[in-house]
Amino acid sequence: MIELKCEQQQLYCCDAMLMHEVFILTADCDAKQWRLYSEAKYLALEQKLLAANAQLGVENNTRLARILLGNCIELKRQGAVIPLPDDLIAFAGDMQFRWMPD
Repeated sequence: MIELKCEQQQLYCCDAMLMHEVFILTADCDAKQWRLYSEAKYLALEQKLLAANAQLGVENNTRLARILLGNCIELKRQGAVIPLPDDLIAFAGDMQFRWMPD
């Protein structure tokens, strides 16, 4: 995990992030810590979780769908920064953002 600098309603990208255009931001256990994944890594993790649940015989239910699909924000890189939505910034305060490398 790499802690990201957040200033002026944007996240500053590390070098590894410049290989990606689209990112998925998810809340961690609490609302103060957020994890940022490349779109590819997030989709791979989602597929692994769905496959594991299918192997265990877990039914495809609304709670799982909400966890996988409903609690994330898609963000797009602009140059070396990722602009954050106004709604998130108003709520952010002292939030911490962490990049989860591929």
